[in-house]
Amino acid sequence: MRQVICWDTETALIRPGKHAPELVCCTWLRATPTSPNTWEREAPEIRHHTEALPIFRAWLRGNALLVGHNVAFDMGVMGANFPELVPEIFDAYDQDRVTDTMIREKLLDIASGTYRGKLGENDEWVKINYHLSDLVKKWAGRFMVKDGWRMYYNEFRDVPIARWPEHAVTVQAKFRPDLDRLMAEQRQDPKKFDKKQLLADLRELCTSPPEGCVEYPLGDAVGTADAFFGQERHADPYLQDQFRAVRKDFWLHLMSTWGLRTSHAGVARLRKEAEALHEEVKARLVLAGLVRPNGVRDTKAAKERMVSVCTGEGRPVRMTKPTETNPDGGVCLDEDACKATEDDVLHDYAKYSKLSKVLSNDVKALSMGTVFPIHTHFGMAETGRTTSANPNVQNWGKKGGARECFRPRDGFVFGNTDVDQLELRTLAQVCISKLGHSTLGKVLNAGRDPHTAFACKILGMAYEEGMRLKEANDVAFDDVRQGCKFTNFALPGGVGPAKMVVIARKAGIDLGKGQGEEASLAKAKELKRDWLNMWEEMPEYFRFINSLKADDGDYYNLVQLFTNRYRGGARYTAACNSWFQGLGADATGRGGWYVARACYVDRASPLFGCRPVNYAHDDMLVEIPENDRAHDAAEELAKQFIRGINEYLPDVPATSKPLLTRVWTKKSKRVVGPDGRLMVWVPEAA
Repeated sequence: MRQVICWDTETALIRPGKHAPELVCCTWLRATPTSPNTWEREAPEIRHHTEALPIFRAWLRGNALLVGHNVAFDMGVMGANFPELVPEIFDAYDQDRVTDTMIREKLLDIASGTYRGKLGENDEWVKINYHLSDLVKKWAGRFMVKDGWRMYYNEFRDVPIARWPEHAVTVQAKFRPDLDRLMAEQRQDPKKFDKKQLLADLRELCTSPPEGCVEYPLGDAVGTADAFFGQERHADPYLQDQFRAVRKDFWLHLMSTWGLRTSHAGVARLRKEAEALHEEVKARLVLAGLVRPNGVRDTKAAKERMVSVCTGEGRPVRMTKPTETNPDGGVCLDEDACKATEDDVLHDYAKYSKLSKVLSNDVKALSMGTVFPIHTHFGMAETGRTTSANPNVQNWGKKGGARECFRPRDGFVFGNTDVDQLELRTLAQVCISKLGHSTLGKVLNAGRDPHTAFACKILGMAYEEGMRLKEANDVAFDDVRQGCKFTNFALPGGVGPAKMVVIARKAGIDLGKGQGEEASLAKAKELKRDWLNMWEEMPEYFRFINSLKADDGDYYNLVQLFTNRYRGGARYTAACNSWFQGLGADATGRGGWYVARACYVDRASPLFGCRPVNYAHDDMLVEIPENDRAHDAAEELAKQFIRGINEYLPDVPATSKPLLTRVWTKKSKRVVGPDGRLMVWVPEAA
């Protein structure tokens, strides 16, 4: 047991290009263990930013556990304001001395099967949020008052803390005319008034007690402690993965803070592709009767389908909270509810709503990247994979690819490396670790292409002959191989032949070759039979998944390989996917940590001074200065990324070859000059 420091920072406001803003003050609460699960808390303290450096340095060089809520932000602020501490920040993370109450809460909810929401009384869907106030209410049973000072701490940066309450009166007087003006605007035209949040912040500022400017930051330290100690009662075994998850969150935050730039032409192309995808999904929903030809959603039809699907599967229908106009609540149609059904039409319904928002919000945000860096918000999915939002910078699908809209900053090029067959390797590793064998693993370790090997098995030919036909672009062989490739990626998730047909159709593949639904279903059954014969471990893998089924319900519980991350309440296909997708997320998370450490800390590394800018599951993108060391930096990028990944793939090690490019695209080629060094690939249209 060790001492705990629960801490927080107050800063100037985040703004474009400044997501690690100026520090104003730091607060903390120190707690010392007196017995198992018992700590003696000291009174919370506050210090001005001019006094913060020696305090931070002592924390980083000590042995205490540093606990924050969204701690990656505060560590980023610490490093931006005191760059000399950056190596020690990375060291503290490496020593498992930094954790985060927000990440911990998410891990606990993933373990219990209640991540982001749960069913309440009368099947009402209760959304779960992860703000500090939500955690304090849950674990301490009290409400945190969010007063107006939180948005205006830059007004106090040059004022000693002893004078803050006195200065607060001056700040209130300064902003009261703005409050009066906004209130007048609201009264004049309440329907068109669009500054409600700013009005609320100003009202809170001008009505808060002056001494609140000191009490509020102290309260955040106390609230973080309340959440942490409440969570500690459930730490064993459900928080074994916390330090790895917090490390990953930190390097993702650094990447978001640095941000990405975009090009006008790329964003225009992205908008066009997103609109095409939106129309494609709309067309399917019109046929299903959930969207009218004019694009308006038919919520009545969607609710009827939700009820029908849930009833047919024997699961409760999620309901929204009762209101005055609808005292019984209504059928919930949000993204989580639609995805939970595993119904393709409802999945499309959720995607349609999301794409509408993407076109109105994300594309607009991405266009701002031509002026300022854009800063996505990376989040966590139940599998451990990363999500990206506001805006999405990872992947919008094949017909909505965001990749090509990004460009490196002036004087830089992109270093890009992705992992060869990552999810097939992680699937093979899970089978070896859990079952003791994997035919897929043997093929991968032999340096063979699994899709070609599968096609050769079906056609009854030698692998060498198949590779010859592949390299010769033989149309007949390529047709078989593409079907095998689709099957290799679709079936590990536990889907049946009917679902295979739907997935193939969405990917633009007609399994029936124009012969209709029965022919498509027959081909899907044939491919599944051949696939199970090819990869002999897979029937046993699915039996293993079935052994994880809970005794008291139609759901599955699992503990992730190597990291011991618990996941509860998963449906069958989610459980099938979670093993290998989660392993891939954990492996690349470790690889990303090594890349970030080299970029920010290791002065001897060719990567030092480079900056990671994006990450899409198996793909890492770094901005590298365009000079004679760009080749060395790119090679080191691949080396460090694979170094981390292979810590989680001991039996099926991965490989990756880097490249240099001016555009992040799947079309990029690895170009090697006559001297054996990488050259920058440039698209033909550039």
